[in-house]
This record gives sequence, C-alpha cells and structure tokens, in this order.
Amino acid sequence: MTELLINTIVKEGEPGTSQIEFLSRLGEENLPIAGVEVRREMFSADAAKRKEEMETVRSLKKKYDWKMMYSVPESLFLSRGINPELDIWLEELASFEGISMKVNTGEFCTLSKEAAQQFTQKMGDSGIQLRIENDQTPENGKLANVKRVLETIKAEKLPIDYTFDLGNWQIMKEDPEKAWAEVSQYVDVIHLKNMDAQGEAVLLDKKLANWPLVVKNQKIVIFEYPMNFTEIPQEISRVQAVIV
Repeated sequence: MTELLINTIVKEGEPGTSQIEFLSRLGEENLPIAGVEVRREMFSADAAKRKEEMETVRSLKKKYDWKMMYSVPESLFLSRGINPELDIWLEELASFEGISMKVNTGEFCTLSKEAAQQFTQKMGDSGIQLRIENDQTPENGKLANVKRVLETIKAEKLPIDYTFDLGNWQIMKEDPEKAWAEVSQYVDVIHLKNMDAQGEAVLLDKKLANWPLVVKNQKIVIFEYPMNFTEIPQEISRVQAVIV
C-alpha cells in the first residue's frame, strides 16, 4: 500500500505561512496522509527557537499519528569523507521522533574500509533510514552521475537509500522516463512534482511528466511542490486514483 506524505515546501502556496503554522493547519484538515517531511531550512536559525519548533513538531506528530521525515539541504559526502554534521542532524531528527532523513549527496567519494564500517555502525545504531536524491546540480542531478553513485553505494553496501525526484530530472533537462528505467531499482521514495516548460512547479493535471508511471506500486510518495490548502485534496485524489 502506498503511503502519501506532504513535504512542507507545499506551504509556499500559502504566502506568509510558517512551517509550524502550516503543519498545525495541515493536521486540522484531516487529510488522508501518513505523515510529513519537514525541511531543516524552514526551522528558525536561532538555536533556542529551533528547539522549541522541533518540540512542536514532535507534539503534532503524536497528535496526528504522523510519520515524520526530515529534509536536510546539506552534503552527506565531503572531499574528506562523511560530513561530521551528520551527528547534529540525527539529534535533531530524534528530537521530533523522525524515522528518516534525506540529504544532498555532495562530493561523493569512496570511503575507506574503516570509515565505511563506522558510518554503517552509526546508521545502524540510529535506526534511521538515510536517503540521497537526484538534485539540481550537474554533479548529483545528471543521470550518468546519479547512476554511478547508486551503483557504487550498492556495491559497497552502504546504508543509503534513494529518493527519486521527478521534477528535478525535468529541471536538469533529463528525460524522467529514461531516468526511471535506469534507476528505478534503487528507489524507495518518490518526490512528486511536475514542472512546466519554464521550470516552475505546476499541478498534476498539467501533466508534462508521466508522473503516474513513477507513483504506481511505490511505498512512499511525497508531494513536494507549492499549492494552497484548497488544492491539496484534489492533488491527493489524483494520485490516489492512480495508485489504487
């Protein structure tokens, strides 16, 4: 059964709404969603305020029985290895009882045997699913590069899963259907957004990309494009009609 989640970038369709305000109203709407993917850059830059906001996220998670996922726009790999900030992100995720985290790939490099073992142990101890995605950079958003990284991760048995971002392929001028054929074996989450010819996110009925192809038979589909609250139910219905 496919679970539908909302990424808080959706709030950009309601100008002036904070991430916390958006989550509160989202819960009140009683929509058929399994959870939410919150964005790190939308939390306060002030440490005390950020902690308070994460506590609110935790309360909302419990109130609405949501699965909480975390989008962190930072690089997992640096030229010297795994980003040491990973520990901070994991602590933040734990503070609101999140289950998974998506990060940018960064400067992908082959880890030493010792570093790979340490990283694998850390992620095993955390109980968190860690994911990368195809983003909007040539290094991590072009099909050949993404495929190479995913093949290496599999070969080295690193505990890193993959989010297929439909709209990012369009932005990078890659054929989404070709990309799907090449990397679908690695996918366990879909970031759903549909772009127009100008690179702007549009509603699903303006079907420039074959989004039904990628949402069928998936475990998790996350809506990741701006819309207002009146548009969310119809977008959910459109996806439900495909995944049933």
